[in-house]
Amino acid sequence: MESNMERLFFETKKYVDLKLDQFKLQMVSALSQALSQAIVVVIVLFLFMMLMAIVAYALINWLNALLGGQFGSLIVGGVVLVSIIVVLSLRKKLFRDSFVKLFAEAFWYEEN
Repeated sequence: MESNMERLFFETKKYVDLKLDQFKLQMVSALSQALSQAIVVVIVLFLFMMLMAIVAYALINWLNALLGGQFGSLIVGGVVLVSIIVVLSLRKKLFRDSFVKLFAEAFWYEEN
C-alpha cells in the first residue's frame, strides 16, 4: 500500500511539473509573439514618421514656391495640427482596442 501511495505521489508531482513546464513554454511563445509584433509596429511607425516628415518638407517647399512667402509652412502646420487632433480623439479606437486584441490573441492562441 505504501509503495502505491509513494508512486501516486511521484506521478502526481511529475504531472504537475510537466504542466508547469508546458505553461512556461506557452508563456515564452506568447511573449515572443507579442514582442515581435510590438517591434514591427515600432519599426513601421518610425518609417511612417520619416516618410511623413519628408513629404511635409517637400510640400512646404512646393507651396512656398507656389504661393510665395511662408504660407506653405502655415498650411502644412495646420494640416499636421488637424491630424494630431483626429488621432488623439480616436486614440482609444485606433490604439488601445487594437493592442488589446493583439495581446489577447498572442496569449490565448491555441496551437494545433
